Amino acid sequence: MKTATNNIRIVILQCVGLILSGCTIFGYAPISVGYFSALYSVGNAKAITVLTTLLGMYYSMDIVSFVKYSMVIAMLVGITALYEGSKKEKISSYKSCILTILSMGIMEMTDIYVSLNRDMNTYIMLAGVCVLSGAIMIVFARGIEGALNISMERDIQNEEMIGITVISGICFYYLVTTVNVPYSIMETVIVLMVLFFSYKYGAGMGAIAGAGFGIAMGIELDRVEIVSVMCISAIAAGGMRELGRIASALAMICTIISGSLLLVPDIVDTTSIQGILAGTIIFLVLPRMLVYRCRYDEEYIEGRRDTEQLRISVREKIQTLGFAVEVLYDSIQEEKEIETKSDRCSEIKNIVNDVCGECAKCGKCLDKQRVVSGFVKKEKLDIEDKGNCPYISKIENEIRFMDERRRSDDIWKKRFNHLRENINIQLEELSSLVKEDLPQSEKTNFIFGKLYRRLRSKNVTLLEIQMRESESGSDEIDITVKCDSGKTITVKEVAMVLSEVVGKKMEPEKNDSIIIGENYKTIFFRQTKNFSINFGVAKSVKDGGNISGDNQSIVDIGNGKWLITLADGMGTGENACKESENITELIGDMLKSGFSRESTVRLVNSISSMNWKKECTTSVDMGVIDMYSGVCNLLKMGGASTFIKRKSWVDVMKSTSMPIGIMDRVDVDSATKKLYDGDKIVLVSDGILEGIDSEDAEHEISRIMFENSNDNPDELANRILNRAMEDSFYIPGDDMTVVVAQINENYKSA
Repeated sequence: MKTATNNIRIVILQCVGLILSGCTIFGYAPISVGYFSALYSVGNAKAITVLTTLLGMYYSMDIVSFVKYSMVIAMLVGITALYEGSKKEKISSYKSCILTILSMGIMEMTDIYVSLNRDMNTYIMLAGVCVLSGAIMIVFARGIEGALNISMERDIQNEEMIGITVISGICFYYLVTTVNVPYSIMETVIVLMVLFFSYKYGAGMGAIAGAGFGIAMGIELDRVEIVSVMCISAIAAGGMRELGRIASALAMICTIISGSLLLVPDIVDTTSIQGILAGTIIFLVLPRMLVYRCRYDEEYIEGRRDTEQLRISVREKIQTLGFAVEVLYDSIQEEKEIETKSDRCSEIKNIVNDVCGECAKCGKCLDKQRVVSGFVKKEKLDIEDKGNCPYISKIENEIRFMDERRRSDDIWKKRFNHLRENINIQLEELSSLVKEDLPQSEKTNFIFGKLYRRLRSKNVTLLEIQMRESESGSDEIDITVKCDSGKTITVKEVAMVLSEVVGKKMEPEKNDSIIIGENYKTIFFRQTKNFSINFGVAKSVKDGGNISGDNQSIVDIGNGKWLITLADGMGTGENACKESENITELIGDMLKSGFSRESTVRLVNSISSMNWKKECTTSVDMGVIDMYSGVCNLLKMGGASTFIKRKSWVDVMKSTSMPIGIMDRVDVDSATKKLYDGDKIVLVSDGILEGIDSEDAEHEISRIMFENSNDNPDELANRILNRAMEDSFYIPGDDMTVVVAQINENYKSA
């Protein structure tokens, strides 16, 4: 849409160029050449600019003037092309101004020598025309830049406003003098434009617009006083804009009529009053989304400045934290792996020296080096080798104890090194996560301008907007807004406007405010999800106990994703429950923080395997469902089979991996499934499969799901649990848990 808007602006500028190409002053064309040079250096459609300029000159100039100024155009195009080709950069406005003056000077001097008209007045006129063309080029370039770049997220500059109004004024004057446009129509348009700029941008910009358009009226009426009248009228309209459009329009009418009666009474007639009233009426009936007040008051400017400073400060702090984590990661990476083997030979020598070094019979003992060599090579010593030394048995016991200790140390050092590797992975991921700049989007500026206009029509001021795109491609938007004094608006109304602007249905966070008042508030909006989730859980404890070793979790982890986890701790009772509960909570917390599924699983496995006090193993089934796309990523670590029910079939995913905490390196079974409206995911613990009295328990569960396909998640979970309980005579031999999650398309579930 932004490209389409720019294209429309370019077309309008080309039409203006077509009009101004025939505008001459005493037979010279500084306006035509100046506008062409400005549009050619600023705009992108250079070929079209050349074509429209030549076409306008052809239809409005005699053949000699057309040839002369066509050659000026050719010189500008050729030299500009050479400059941009050699410098590999766009020519600046001031360099283009110098080029315009030189090109005009060369061609006008050539015309003077050909025509033999070489008096002093001709040279003075030539110098004035050349300088005027350059000055016009600079003014027009600023106006064209403003017309191309004007939007709600940037303030229009004074130079740009002057350029726009001067271009508009000259166009009006040329149309009135050449096309015989009725004066009342010209006055209607001028009054409308001055009112529009005064009300929208305030008294300062209104005065500039009044001066620019007043020049056109003054030239047409041959009365320079009208410029003062238009400036004062624009200032009055801009000063009353806080009271509304009607007050601004009345101030404009009263000031322009009274000023005209005082300064130029001879031009006040029925036609001029009709033009003033017509322009005012059109201004009053324009839609509010077009006519609104841009906020340049001190509070608004300070608010935007404070918001920008806060964003910069937060960005710097986040980047500093990211670099700190990166340094920590690099320092750990540079450390050498912990030694798992020291010099065994030296330790044996030390043991021998400690045990028998001061023995009185040491000199009569067999060669000590031979004894030490036997232990180093792990060769069992014969009786003869031991000689008569009474300390050999003690040495053997000491070395045996040393070897057992070294083996134990090796095991735990390996585990620690593996844990450190996983921590390094987490640090690396955390470093990249926190070093990310605050999310921005290329379309933010365009959305800001469009949303600003729509909200201003509802007496709401938009201070700031932040847009992000989540991993699943959904939009997340923060906006800071407030209402005008005495006005309020609901967040629901703002969400409707925002949805229309971005073209997607947006909804506010549930904990956000309901009403927006006179103070700035930041509201968080997220794109409405395509799917919703319903779930049900059914559980039973082994032998009628009170605490199950199974734990389940169904949580929203952000970015439109839900996590379903079933952890089956080893054994039953409080210890198994605590272990599985810790694992489900840790997995959920890490995924909420933005860590990937793979790194989360690796770290959880390392933490479990480090529990040296007791053997702790937990089978884990987890699925992450994207509520925008309906894609589910399943991960299985030793858990029982997982079932996915669709209308015509049931998919069974079995696990071939080991539970968490057994192996140093986790083994994971994974699968990605696309879910549709009404699909169900069923997670069960081992107790369910063991409790069903069938050679193929998975087949029985699939049959139950087929026979009861219309059950809601709670009903299906209880039906599967009841079948396992019945087959176990209601005395379960293990903890039993069934988790059922069903996704529904929102438009169908509503």
